[in-house]
Amino acid sequence: MKPQGSFPFFTASGVYEIRCTVTQECYIGFSNNVWKRWTRHLAMLRQGKHYASLLQAAWLRYGESAFEFTIIEKMPPHPDYAMRLAEARHMRERLPAYNGAEALRRYAI
Repeated sequence: MKPQGSFPFFTASGVYEIRCTVTQECYIGFSNNVWKRWTRHLAMLRQGKHYASLLQAAWLRYGESAFEFTIIEKMPPHPDYAMRLAEARHMRERLPAYNGAEALRRYAI
């Protein structure tokens, strides 16, 4: 899985997406340090221990090469609530299949 986009990952913060290129289904999250968060997701997925069970199942089924990691909204570092608002907006727009029902209920989607 390679990061997509043209901005530097090492300093980026914002809302990101992990997308399966086979199914076009995705997982959406946010972080003040996207690079660090991406490496955590990648480690959990490679170990078969990701907490998003639907994402993990797709990873095992389609393989690492079928996934892209993209920053979909770059933001300056913010308190969590500002990033959560941006994440919620993207969740409403994209209806991510891999976040699970609990995450969607949290944002009343």
